[in-house]
Amino acid sequence: RGQVTSSVLFESAMTGLIASLLGVGAGILLAIAMEALIEVAFGGNLPDAGLQLQLRTVVVAITVGLLVTMTSALLPAVRASRISPMAALRETPTGSNPATWRRRILSGSPVLLIGIGAMAAGLAGLDIFGLAPALLVGIGAGLVFIGVYVLSPLVARPISRLAGIPIKAVASATGNLAERNASRSPRRTAATAGALMIGLALVATVSILAASTRDTATNAIEEAFTADLLLQPPGFGFTGFSSDAVDTVAGIEEIESATGVKIGPASVLDTTTFVAGVDTELIREFLDIEIIAGSFDSLSGNRISTTKSTADSNDLSIGDTVEVGFARTGTQRFELAAIIDAGAATDTNWYVSDSTFAEHFLETNAFQAYIRLADGVSVEQGRAAVETALTDFPGIEVIDQEELRDQIASQINQVVFLIFGLLA
Repeated sequence: RGQVTSSVLFESAMTGLIASLLGVGAGILLAIAMEALIEVAFGGNLPDAGLQLQLRTVVVAITVGLLVTMTSALLPAVRASRISPMAALRETPTGSNPATWRRRILSGSPVLLIGIGAMAAGLAGLDIFGLAPALLVGIGAGLVFIGVYVLSPLVARPISRLAGIPIKAVASATGNLAERNASRSPRRTAATAGALMIGLALVATVSILAASTRDTATNAIEEAFTADLLLQPPGFGFTGFSSDAVDTVAGIEEIESATGVKIGPASVLDTTTFVAGVDTELIREFLDIEIIAGSFDSLSGNRISTTKSTADSNDLSIGDTVEVGFARTGTQRFELAAIIDAGAATDTNWYVSDSTFAEHFLETNAFQAYIRLADGVSVEQGRAAVETALTDFPGIEVIDQEELRDQIASQINQVVFLIFGLLA
């Protein structure tokens, strides 16, 4: 027995070592390819710091590879050592005893039923233990997955025989051999099918999440974004664009109004985040901002606004003092003047007025600007007028709502394709 166990573990160790070394090499090549992909697909330039490969990275990769491989091989090695050579040569393998099947039924059936019940409750919107419906569906799906995996050896043999009928009708010898091989060891067949099930489940999950994210993003744009045109920096846009470009656009006759959103890093409630500077009067013409409490128009001076979710999580109410740390002016005390619900309109939870933002930040570039066209001006005419006015500000992109939705969908698709590539 010891000889069988040690030989299996040694083989798994060698497999893990070779696979780990190949994985490190493939990871290096993938990192180089992903850097090129990001620059080509997203239009950004990553910092030229060179390839960072440290000795500890290689050591950790090999160690984890060996541990995972040998741990996964330990139970099969012990099981193999308990089978006599003569039993191993039999057509029907040992271990297919009724006690094993009973254990699988008693352990897998409750898990499967509970999972189905949790999914049904989540889809019906029932309140179970205070869990959100989406969370219930996720928990139920995971339990169903586990239950099916445990019970799959019980149905592997009849399914193999059923699937073999049409195959044997086309290729009798090959089909008969395949059917007998699959039926001979239901547990092995179920394990093989389980790997395929995991892959298909991951692909389906990513596809569903991507579709849901696309729909959520496009619906948020349609509901909260009322501008005719949008100005945005090219590529990743980490530096934004000059606020003078917004003033220039606002002054042409084809434009009714225009306003920009400035974003800068700050420390709020001892957490590093971003603060947005907005024109409190104009911004509500373009974004659907619901005032939950206080007044959004009173953000002059050291007054700040936050979203309802942030206020609830930090137990904040109107009039509370919020400490905000700036790189330029240090820590400042702000009064919470408004609690709002901005939906998915912006990427920050804290808002101050334009004048306050300029007082505390060195860089006052805009990261986005919203434009409303004058009456009778079409989107094509307005775009042409804006692009002409921005000749002194090269690189700024002018897009409409449809192009914004296409951009978001394209970015999500690129992430999905990357995940599919990694799964493959």
